[in-house]
Amino acid sequence: MSNKTDYKTFYHAFRDISKLMHASRSLREVQQRTVWKATELLDAKGALLRILNPETEQFEVAAAYGVGEWYLKKGPVSTQKILSDLKGTDQVVIIEDIWHDPRVQYRKEAWDEGVRMMLDIPLTLDDRVVGRLRIYLGVPREFTDEEKSFMVCRMAAGIAHEINNPLAGILLFSSNLSKKVPREGPLREGLDVIVRETVRCKSIIQELLEFSRDRKPQMVLTDINEVIEKAVSILDNEFRLKHLKLEIILSPQMEEISLDGNQMEQVVVNILINAVQATPENGIITVKSSWLPDPQVARIHIADTGCGISTENLSKVFEPFFSTKEKGTGLGLAVSYGIVKGHGGQIRVSSHEGKGAEFTIDLPSRGQSEE
Repeated sequence: MSNKTDYKTFYHAFRDISKLMHASRSLREVQQRTVWKATELLDAKGALLRILNPETEQFEVAAAYGVGEWYLKKGPVSTQKILSDLKGTDQVVIIEDIWHDPRVQYRKEAWDEGVRMMLDIPLTLDDRVVGRLRIYLGVPREFTDEEKSFMVCRMAAGIAHEINNPLAGILLFSSNLSKKVPREGPLREGLDVIVRETVRCKSIIQELLEFSRDRKPQMVLTDINEVIEKAVSILDNEFRLKHLKLEIILSPQMEEISLDGNQMEQVVVNILINAVQATPENGIITVKSSWLPDPQVARIHIADTGCGISTENLSKVFEPFFSTKEKGTGLGLAVSYGIVKGHGGQIRVSSHEGKGAEFTIDLPSRGQSEE
């Protein structure tokens, strides 16, 4: 096959994939779906999305939904102002005083639209703010820090649901196409990249959707020691590959408690996965159970001799999307936190950087969901 033919085949293949993704129209569609979905999920008056233009370093209006057309005509905003308004890359900013808050430019117009509160949500890439989603609420509300984190994650999951089907189409199309091209050459290499990255995106989206389901625990009397043993057996191969020493100390006085065994197994597996990833070869992971008779609480204790968690990050480990791992989604511990809370329990972490981490889970004998 000549170089000319290679180029032609390469061009047509990627042209077809571009058609599937609708090229620039696809980006506009995703942006529009973002503001629509955010408005729907939060029962808001509308939403406005600004995206950073890297050439001008200005945040330009990308999409708007539910608010007047005058908002679409708003000009760009400087990077300095956006960063000043957001106060950081990981915080949802609540604007309660529409008339006097300096972050609101068009006060009368917003009030006339029925807007009584605004939320600013930063969109980040590699810890850099690349966009801002402003949501307009018609009724003032109160949000705790936990609710704000959960709200952002639910909204992200809703948006993820909207783009999940197009990703499936891209994966199917590119996988089929890769079977029809030579095994060697730039075309095959390009298609392999598309397949690999699409699979990765679908995996992240699946975790988001799983996080957002908020399933009610199916509470039955369960032996927590059996839950621990099942979780450990799932990761047996991971322990062997890294030559990790596993110390399991299970209390013989443990009583059966009311919980969802599958959900709690997921919690233990999530924490053990983090421990395996943080612990170097020949390290030690310890799993203990104990029964506290007064009050009647089952305790799970998981410790490792890994790299530990810095003081700065210790308070963030249960936040959605927080991860220090290069390819981590930051949802494993957030999911675990939600499950334990759903059982009326408590989960805590203690650590010193370079000296490992310890997670403690306390579960009441009768879970909250049963009451």
